[in-house]
Amino acid sequence: MKNALNWFEIPVTDFARAKKFYEILFDAEVMEMPISRWYVWHAP
Repeated sequence: MKNALNWFEIPVTDFARAKKFYEILFDAEVMEMPISRWYVWHAP
């Protein structure tokens, strides 16, 4: 796909709530990736 979005940041204060929301929105599991002190997600 030409010019596909491949990285974006969404600041949240409630990580679990945001994760659930985006899993429902994208109809896909959002996988957590442990990196330093930040929460990072990976989605298909």
